[in-house]
Amino acid sequence: MRQAAGQDSPARPATPAGRGPGPASLRRYRLPLAALAIIAAGLCVKAVILDSAFFRQDDFEYVARAMEADLDFDYLMRVHSGHLMPIGFSLAWALTHLDPYNWGLYGAVTLALHAAAGLALFRLLRLLFGDRPAILAPLAVYALSPMTVASTAWWAAALNSLPLQIALPMAAASHVLYLRDGRFRHVWAAAAWTAVGVFAFLKAAVIPLLLFLLTWLYLTHSTRGIAFVSAVRDHARAWLVHLGVLAAFGAAYLARLSTSDVTPRPPDWGEAARWVRDMLTETFASTAAGGPGRWHPLGASDYAVVDPPAQLLWASWAVLAALVVVSLLYRRGAWTAWTILLTYVVLADLVPVLAGRIGAHASAWSLGQESRYVADAAPVLALCVALALLPLRDEPHPYRRPLPAGTAAPVLGGLVLGAFGAHALWSSMSYAETVDARPVRTYFENARASLRQLPPGAEVLDTALPPDVQWWIFKDYSRTGHVLNPLAPERLRGAVLRPGPAERPMIFDGKGRLRPAGVWGPTAVPPPPGCWPATGDLVTVPLPQATAGRGRPYAVEINYLAPRDVLGRVRHGGAPVDVTFRQGLNVVTVPLRGGGADVQVTLTDPNAKVCVTKVKAGLPVPRR
Repeated sequence: MRQAAGQDSPARPATPAGRGPGPASLRRYRLPLAALAIIAAGLCVKAVILDSAFFRQDDFEYVARAMEADLDFDYLMRVHSGHLMPIGFSLAWALTHLDPYNWGLYGAVTLALHAAAGLALFRLLRLLFGDRPAILAPLAVYALSPMTVASTAWWAAALNSLPLQIALPMAAASHVLYLRDGRFRHVWAAAAWTAVGVFAFLKAAVIPLLLFLLTWLYLTHSTRGIAFVSAVRDHARAWLVHLGVLAAFGAAYLARLSTSDVTPRPPDWGEAARWVRDMLTETFASTAAGGPGRWHPLGASDYAVVDPPAQLLWASWAVLAALVVVSLLYRRGAWTAWTILLTYVVLADLVPVLAGRIGAHASAWSLGQESRYVADAAPVLALCVALALLPLRDEPHPYRRPLPAGTAAPVLGGLVLGAFGAHALWSSMSYAETVDARPVRTYFENARASLRQLPPGAEVLDTALPPDVQWWIFKDYSRTGHVLNPLAPERLRGAVLRPGPAERPMIFDGKGRLRPAGVWGPTAVPPPPGCWPATGDLVTVPLPQATAGRGRPYAVEINYLAPRDVLGRVRHGGAPVDVTFRQGLNVVTVPLRGGGADVQVTLTDPNAKVCVTKVKAGLPVPRR
């Protein structure tokens, strides 16, 4: 045990030269070392998960935007899908500019954040419950919980959830120190951690409420009614500081909400009720008990949602119910711990998704199985398990009745914890076996290798990524020009992101390899004598079949004969593109956005007599 502040440490016998620390010294560090071992075990499991995963969906947009943008206010304060997350964006910018799409680097940072979250929770548990070995149990629940598996595997989810998992216990620890010694600097520290949380994840707005519930229900030694008044009155200045943080965040959020790419709409209440039912009774319940044991792959099988077998789900509910009943029988005020947990899950995990996700999706059938929506509840679950079972430090009369004598309680607790650990390990390994991100990873490895060999002056046409790599709903960030641009050497990034007219264009095939490009679409060949006629400086080429989708990315391939270099413009329904028609018989491919029934070529010098011999408009494709 540590000595109280200001007391002298008792003299210790000298350690003989050449020998290590004595048994008493080792006993002093047993608890921290055991905690580090538990956290390390959890990191090993998560490393296996990361090894099976790769970037996906929002990750590509985060990396591409970070490469294209300066680290300025507009970049940091953009609302992405309802999230105002300057902390996550700053980290994304730093990692991208250090080594874009290096999954090992991004994964190492993810593991470091998990380690910080585990250490923060251990610190809070020690402050609340003292240096007793029993606090290792809730720490293990957090470190091994499959509740955080999916958010670990999806980097964009980790950028939101992990800063909150660090900020929440750190804010609570600072608040506990404030309640003990009354020093207001701890309030500022707690408020700073609350700010870190909310500017990483909107859900962190619940942190001040969690701190108030802990103060009222556990850390104010009075009857419930008096404790409530005391918690409000005695610490009013502290709550005003936290409310100030939330007000600043709210003002910033509302000011920047217009930058969001998602507009929330009222949910279908039948669909919403189904989602709440699935999230509470299936996703949260199974993962809280160490499950789900089985996962269902989505899309290209690079991600999975919970899919617990019915028998295992019933067993999870039975275990959780038994835990609640036992805690209520023995621990005074155990019901308040479970009330805190339920309050957090409802306000932090259910309400935001109902407000910003369910109504923004045509169908939310799979969202109820998304364990990433409750990943941030993992440290709260561990904390509430500890509150429901363990006495606070120096708490008088924590139990309603004596615990079973002898070793019965520790042995039973050890068996339950061991069963949880085994179930959690099985579930986590099951996730790693279910997902397979190797095809996407191979695509990016091929793209990186191809871009390194791209010669100067080459142009890479912008095309849609394969559907098993990125979904079309991400618009520009489902296209190679944005997503693969960070992989290119710096001198060639403009040729990938903003390609111009090219005589030897390149394109990515379905495996991420660069190949010579052609155009697939309607072809217009002029009647004899073989040139499309010009009207002044304009050559209009009618297509045998109009291209659909005005404004879509297309390419126009033009065969021509020019007596000398001539400047011109090519237009296909959209904005015109400047082109240099070079002397001789040549072919130029012009990437543009447009669509329509004809292609227009405008020459700056109508006397140049450029002969347009063939025009093809459509989608760029690899040449056979």
